[in-house]
Amino acid sequence: DISAGGIIVIEKVDYVTPQHFGANGTSDTAAFKAAATASMGKCQLFVPSGGIDLTDLTTPMNVTGDLNILGNGILSTITGPDIDTYLFEVVNTSGAKISCSGVSFSTFLMIFNFQGNSGQPKYEVSLTRNYCDNFGRGLIGSGGGVYWSAFNVDVSYNQLTNMGLDLDNVDASAIKVAVDVCPSVSVVENLIDNVGSLSNTESVWGILVDHSPATDKQQSVKVLNNTVKNVISGVTSGGTEQVTGIMVLDSSAVIDGNTVDTVQAPNPNSNPDGIYSKCPKSIITNNKVIDVLANEGAINVKG
Repeated sequence: DISAGGIIVIEKVDYVTPQHFGANGTSDTAAFKAAATASMGKCQLFVPSGGIDLTDLTTPMNVTGDLNILGNGILSTITGPDIDTYLFEVVNTSGAKISCSGVSFSTFLMIFNFQGNSGQPKYEVSLTRNYCDNFGRGLIGSGGGVYWSAFNVDVSYNQLTNMGLDLDNVDASAIKVAVDVCPSVSVVENLIDNVGSLSNTESVWGILVDHSPATDKQQSVKVLNNTVKNVISGVTSGGTEQVTGIMVLDSSAVIDGNTVDTVQAPNPNSNPDGIYSKCPKSIITNNKVIDVLANEGAINVKG
């Protein structure tokens, strides 16, 4: 009681959990939002073993400050409502430092959807050792024509399966980094299996790193030791879409040690490629490319 001369002790915490806010494995969206909000810019958001149920999520959560999520790997599960709903929207005023490691996600459109932040503080992003299954689009990405700025982006050691399933007329990718300014992008040792489906009539990529609007084309991209399997589009007519295992655009790229196995499109005009590089400088070495099915290239290099 302060009025009676009492003392309040405020102790800094290292982390919060959704369970601190009432999560119990059923309809946990309000608790998860409260935990994420409480942790943002202050402490770690820890996801313990067991299930977090976000099946009643209807709108994405805005990231407006630093967000640091840590779980216990495959045991720390977060289940979403459907493959049409983002989990986090990274808004253009945040300049956030975002990290997420050791969490198992299923049934979302995307976990992190980035908005453009030109002229705003740059993002820093580290997404490592996460598990994602049954997604509309992927772990990280942005909407069509949206590019963002960052100091560095690291997407590594993640396992991503069944990305872009049951979509029609929507681009699909497991990992999409679309940046205008970013001195360093690393996409390393991810396992990606099954991107797109026979119902998808738009572009499908396993990994896409796109610097297209950038004025500095020497920004560094490293795509190393990833396994990308079964990148499939069902388009049977047209030909404006792309179906590609790994694509890097407009940067200084090192693409080394990757395995791309089965890139498929029934329409020969769909331009399927195992590895596609359109960069002023590319080093492409030690990759294994198997079964690119149509009339383009196992490795396609442009200037």
